[in-house]
Amino acid sequence: MSARRSKGHWSSGGHWSRLPFTPEVLRIAPARDEVGDVLGGARTSVLARGAGRTYGDTNVNSGGTLVSSERLDRILEFDPTSGCVLAEAGVTLAALLARAWPSGWTVAACPGTARVTLGGMIAHDVHGKNHLHVGSFGRHVTALRLVRSDGVHTCSPAAEPELFRATIGGLGLTGFVEQVAFGLVPFPGREVRTERVRCTSLDSALDLLRDRAAYDHGLIWIDGYSLCTGAPRCVVLRAQHTGAATTRPTSTLSRTLERVVHGAGRLAPRGLLNPRVMRVVNRLYYSGPFPFGGARSVRTEDVGRFLFPQDSAHASNRVYGRSGVLGHHSLVRTDEGLHTLLARLAVPGDEPPLIVLKVFGDHTPTGPLSFSGPGISVATGYPNRGARVHEVLCDLDRIVLDDGGKLYPAKDARMGREAFARSYPEVPSFAKSTDPAFDSNFWRRVCPSTR
Repeated sequence: MSARRSKGHWSSGGHWSRLPFTPEVLRIAPARDEVGDVLGGARTSVLARGAGRTYGDTNVNSGGTLVSSERLDRILEFDPTSGCVLAEAGVTLAALLARAWPSGWTVAACPGTARVTLGGMIAHDVHGKNHLHVGSFGRHVTALRLVRSDGVHTCSPAAEPELFRATIGGLGLTGFVEQVAFGLVPFPGREVRTERVRCTSLDSALDLLRDRAAYDHGLIWIDGYSLCTGAPRCVVLRAQHTGAATTRPTSTLSRTLERVVHGAGRLAPRGLLNPRVMRVVNRLYYSGPFPFGGARSVRTEDVGRFLFPQDSAHASNRVYGRSGVLGHHSLVRTDEGLHTLLARLAVPGDEPPLIVLKVFGDHTPTGPLSFSGPGISVATGYPNRGARVHEVLCDLDRIVLDDGGKLYPAKDARMGREAFARSYPEVPSFAKSTDPAFDSNFWRRVCPSTR
């Protein structure tokens, strides 16, 4: 067996959220066709790891073994006529798009970063700014090659459908996804017409985002510190494909700004996410680019800049500080639930720096743990500063669950078993599909006793 260990141990100190997960875990990067040997030879529980960009602990296995997909990075088949793809799980979204975009295709659901792997996208059934139109990534997956402790399984909606369904959004607990087959969607061009609209009414912002014919990708940004004013500062961002290729060169000003943002991520002092600084940042973001103080701005830009804002500052997680960030990402079912949630966030002293909303479409969840379905996605977070933050997040949990909503495991590092069970009623049946050799910090915290 030629499986290798990466230099040293992969430490939780390098976790994207910067949360202090301990102790360190061993990281093994198997060569192709050796995943089964690695799993069979592991003396501890195992867990697959892709690019490690989750904010929670679904990709952490303290005291166990992490099996990296970094060497499984081949696009095995790509049909530029049908848009069908067969690729290994370690292929990054960025690498796939570099191959697909020139042929007029794209991945249906793209998260806020292209630095994720296909395996991670399956494990968390990721969604993008266009869920209203296309749903989550799992809806477009047609087959999986899954390596489990009992052998290799090729599953699809027709072959081993229960295992296939459990793996979509299954948090890497059903086995090691080695290969994935899925369909792309037509890509009409590299440019999008981006519209930014300032609003001081949440309802008017939601109306703009629910006008599905007006955009292909969209979200609402909210200044968390403005919630207590009764007129929250919101910016609606909507983008439509223009059908044109990007031919205009990037302006000197744009290149300079990108360098500044990228450098800020690397050089920013730790703990920059404090109210004093973020209030200024939010006011600047809300103020421009709106010429002459207007409420609406339209421009044409490269689609990658709109889809992947996280990638403009590679080390932006430094601003969370040494203690890291506790994310909270939920799906509320009703406008009433959303207003109740935002009212809790408006309590003086408990305001988050910012909130991002997306309107989800009425798409049936692909897997039992898929974060999908109709409603409004609400993403926020706090620097990890002790018991008060946990109290606020527990209050948010209760509001979401009482509204019939759910919590997103990919952004979570603290939800309890009851909250998980209420979010995903199919947990007991899902547990039967998990591989007993696989485990994670998250699963140990929320695992039902039926496993």
